[in-house]
Amino acid sequence: MSKVIVVDDVKSYCETVCEELKSKGISAVGCQTVKKAKWLIERAKRTDVLLVDLMLNDESGENGTDILRWMREKGYLQPFYLMTGYGTMENAIETMELGAVSYIKKEEMGSKFYAHIKDIMQEQELKEKRNDQIAPKRNCQPFQDIQNDIRRISSMDVHIVIEGESGTGRGHLAEDIISLTGMSEKPRKYIACGTLDSVADAKELFFGHVKGAFSSAVSNKPGVLAQVNGGTLILEDVDKMPIRIQELLIPVFRHGTFLPNGADRERMVEFRLISITSTSLEASVEEGRMDREFYEFVCEHLIQMPSLRETQEDIVPVAEFFLDYYRTKRQKFSHQAKRLIQQYPWPGNLREMAKAVRTALRNCDDEQILPEHLGISLKDGKAKRALEEMNLHSPSEEKEKITEALKSVRFNKSKAARILGISRKTIDRKIEKYGIETH
Repeated sequence: MSKVIVVDDVKSYCETVCEELKSKGISAVGCQTVKKAKWLIERAKRTDVLLVDLMLNDESGENGTDILRWMREKGYLQPFYLMTGYGTMENAIETMELGAVSYIKKEEMGSKFYAHIKDIMQEQELKEKRNDQIAPKRNCQPFQDIQNDIRRISSMDVHIVIEGESGTGRGHLAEDIISLTGMSEKPRKYIACGTLDSVADAKELFFGHVKGAFSSAVSNKPGVLAQVNGGTLILEDVDKMPIRIQELLIPVFRHGTFLPNGADRERMVEFRLISITSTSLEASVEEGRMDREFYEFVCEHLIQMPSLRETQEDIVPVAEFFLDYYRTKRQKFSHQAKRLIQQYPWPGNLREMAKAVRTALRNCDDEQILPEHLGISLKDGKAKRALEEMNLHSPSEEKEKITEALKSVRFNKSKAARILGISRKTIDRKIEKYGIETH
């Protein structure tokens, strides 16, 4: 749980502020010395907030502005508020220039200010909960190609499939597409297709019902299709949607209408569809797990996300992005840590890397992050398998393995890519590179 660290050399006042915060449901801890304040800051969470008196009577001779200056020099970025009793405006301005959120006169610290602090903490915690959703900038050529692709199709009314391994940033790309199409302010809905099972429940979810449709239907209830009209529907793990539920949606794609449960007339609907999958939908059709007509409607344009191990030039820059995002002081990767980060195959992709960086920051007590701090090993079973998939050794051996995989599935590229643990786009590039016959 996040807290407010209150620093004031007058013990009674410090305790009063802490009690006031606690009465508003805010966790708080107080201290009277600069030394104790720094000790608390060194152990503070990223989402903690500092509330510090300007004119501290401390044996160190330091004041509130000095504490903030020390924080910024050490790389601590927690929100900082300055309390002033009789400090000069010059002191307050200097503190603001150092990055304080604001300064507040002690006589003005009433309910409104404490409510503001609570809002700030909630915003900080919400940001922390979205840690897995942060998107590092990718500079490698495959991602530049993807960005160019989505810019090109952003004005087209097409349904898009994003195919890639879990943790590659497929959800981020969906949000990029929504932004580029100018639909950020329009409604959007995410549906986890892997949780769909009952046809009746799926009809209720997508179509909703009208009052009187059944005994407990005391009012109209719009379904997902009504809620997303004019916006974007995102189907997560669309490859896991049962065929019987796919068949419910085919008429919606075919006619642009749907019939709420209990209604006597159809409703029109229009939306942009983005589907996310970890497997080839083309292969799902061939294997009988997806209706071909559903596939044709859903997959009008395919974007294939490469795994992190397929974009070697991005690996260390992405790790440093996460480090900059999560750290609260000036830690950095050692050369040995960077070497392990580069060599590790990241089977969990960006999600696993973000977790490893957070683990390193918890384990590292000084400024130098070492390999043992990351909590990863090339000896892990999943990592070893991914490393074997990534390292096909010599070009001749790589060509041989790709050819063997293609022959084993009668030259079905999607199936061969799955066998090799690479994306369809990658196998296409390698087929062209080695001049492999595919028929």
